[in-house]
Amino acid sequence: MRDPTRAAAVASIGDYIDTVYNLKRRHSRLACVIAIAYEVKAYVTALAVW
Repeated sequence: MRDPTRAAAVASIGDYIDTVYNLKRRHSRLACVIAIAYEVKAYVTALAVW
């Protein structure tokens, strides 16, 4: 599906990255875990230290 404007295309790509890509792809820079799992672990660790 083609987006009608450039802004709509940018929004669609951002939505895809946030809702699909980051929930499936393992990132080597993040100890080979998915981005959301890494963020949750960092948040929990920060709360435990605080």
